[in-house]
Amino acid sequence: MLKDKALPSIRKQYLVDENDVSLFGHSLAGLFALSVFLDESLPVQRFVVADPSIWWNGHQLLAQLDAILEAKPTAFANDDRRVDVVVAGRKVERPGIPEAMRQRIAALRGGPNGKDFANRLAAAGLRSVTSEVYVDESHGSVIAPALAILLNSVPRD
Repeated sequence: MLKDKALPSIRKQYLVDENDVSLFGHSLAGLFALSVFLDESLPVQRFVVADPSIWWNGHQLLAQLDAILEAKPTAFANDDRRVDVVVAGRKVERPGIPEAMRQRIAALRGGPNGKDFANRLAAAGLRSVTSEVYVDESHGSVIAPALAILLNSVPRD
């Protein structure tokens, strides 16, 4: 859909630098963006993700990354793409959720996060990867600093 319909439509309406296409995603869309990075299914050079849902499906995307690196430890050593990961440091408790449900959510969403994903990419040789935890931002409010990273990289001419 994105490759065959959305990108061609964007190219028809706007001047697009084919060597500087970015993809932004937050939460599950951030997980999607990182999966696009791994499978290289779109002609994207820059990925900016805000608090990606790495926990989804039992941390399946981390398992996919680990499988790639097990097969080829230097899989990303010559990769010129860029990945910027922004992680929320403040967890917001929703009022009225029963304790049992709260514990279930914590167990489901606990463990490795986007920073861990970025660290694994860096350890595998990806030259342009950053990750930062914004300690005062929540899952929802971390979108703004992530978008600032993306928009500050856009050429101003």
